[in-house]
Amino acid sequence: MLKLRIAIVSAALLVACVSGAYWTVFAAEKLAPEDSAFAGFGRPMAPPPSPVASGPGPAAALPAASDVRSVNALLARVRAALDGPDRDWRALCSLSDDAVRFGPAAVDPLSSLADNEAEPLGLRLLAIDMLARIDDASAVPALIGCLDRRFREDVRAAAVRALGANPAARSRTSWLFFDLFTSDEHSSVRACAADMVGRSGDERAMPLLRNALRTDASPTVRLAAAASLGNLLDPDALDTLCESAQGDLDPTVRTACVEAAGNYLDAGLRDFFAAIEKGTDTELVRSAARRQLWRIPADR
Repeated sequence: MLKLRIAIVSAALLVACVSGAYWTVFAAEKLAPEDSAFAGFGRPMAPPPSPVASGPGPAAALPAASDVRSVNALLARVRAALDGPDRDWRALCSLSDDAVRFGPAAVDPLSSLADNEAEPLGLRLLAIDMLARIDDASAVPALIGCLDRRFREDVRAAAVRALGANPAARSRTSWLFFDLFTSDEHSSVRACAADMVGRSGDERAMPLLRNALRTDASPTVRLAAAASLGNLLDPDALDTLCESAQGDLDPTVRTACVEAAGNYLDAGLRDFFAAIEKGTDTELVRSAARRQLWRIPADR
């Protein structure tokens, strides 16, 4: 029995270790750009694993050449792990973690991979993910560089998410999220930026998100705006969510609005959800309303 328990725990740790690297590459190979860009909207952002602090010392100090060579050697092994017929996800996860631990020394090699359009998409997205985990100011311009408009949409969307996840970038790039949200031509980039704008705490976020939910042509952007409004817990946001829950033309967006309105448990929405649940909308939307009714305490 003891050996069985040890085996189960070991298997669980292995799954946790490799899942991050697996899903990064799986999204690149299997999902459409809008789908992969949308993954995780409305959910709390997990802190980046294994952050590397910049530490004391002169800010302009250059990484040691030996460290850069070591990073390049690790990245060559990452490439081999990705290209192999039977991918060793445990090795891939371990190699990625080892590269991130070099901190600033890993930035230039990773940036070169991420920026190279000749590289496989999975490798570029993995490089962006590793840059997101390097808690050093030198990673910020490297990630901003991945937003270049000549790059494909899913690379640029991944860069937005990485900037939002990188501790060194959060306080430096809020202005950039607002710019991308309001003006970028790629819907998945705007959608990722909507998620970051909603987390910014900036007073400008509310009117921009409400306007996007009402007017953006992309359902993916409207869905992201709904999720962000649901996290703001503002009465004005709730009005817009209820309006779009009944009036948006896309059932997935209406569903997202119902789910987001469910965060306002003290708003007296029992009758609102009951009307949708008993109405003529799609089963997807009515099921969402039913779930919100279950969440409301009996005395509210």
